[in-house]
Amino acid sequence: MPKRKLAMSEEGGPGAKYARKGKSTNDDDVVERTNALRIEAFRERYLPKDQLIYRPQSPGESHEQDTPSNRATSATDIHMAFRSAQDLTPEELSQCFALVEQTSRPDYEASSWGWHPKRKLREMRDPEMRYLLVNGGSSTGDQVEGFLSFMITHDSHPPVPVLYIYEIHLVESLRKVGLGAHLMQLAEDLARRVGLRKAMLTCFLSNSKARIFYEKRGFTRDVCSPDDRQTRKRIVEVDYVIMSKAVEGALP
Repeated sequence: MPKRKLAMSEEGGPGAKYARKGKSTNDDDVVERTNALRIEAFRERYLPKDQLIYRPQSPGESHEQDTPSNRATSATDIHMAFRSAQDLTPEELSQCFALVEQTSRPDYEASSWGWHPKRKLREMRDPEMRYLLVNGGSSTGDQVEGFLSFMITHDSHPPVPVLYIYEIHLVESLRKVGLGAHLMQLAEDLARRVGLRKAMLTCFLSNSKARIFYEKRGFTRDVCSPDDRQTRKRIVEVDYVIMSKAVEGALP
């Protein structure tokens, strides 16, 4: 039976993920091969080190100017770390969960999904879950100030290999500086390097800011996103949308 998952937007609002972990017989073993990699091998193969450092954008500064490989390190640089769920320390997991709860609990409680802390923690500990942790201004910092989590799986209809974004959270002080877009770009580029078909996520319909953010990045309603359904007594309205973006095309 499909598992319902929960996701987050850059603006602090929630999204609800509906993920199917079944294997498609029409696809090759890219999902299985990639998930079998140790975290160090995965990072070396698919995640260039310079993409794990981000300098907050200032007016008039281009993406080329903001690339760590062509400018000196700055005290304002934001550092990120790559982890598997199994590699998260108890403190990191606790801080990630606190971000979800602080920014999203009221929205979850008001939705058809509800707020279930134990279920959320089980999801966050899934062995195939991977994290991009934001450590603020220090590559050795021990305070998680944001994160994006994702899983490489099969989804959509018919099922295809995808990178499914489960969560994206930032503390208030790190919003509106381009970091959320940078994290999304990291995920999309990673999906291309792995050889996946789509990047996917889910957003509550009530979270208009998040939906606009994703739409600006090219995400649209996926074919598997459910519609409202009619029962004998009433119409059951869906309060979330599954969104996707095609990412096929090789990257170095």
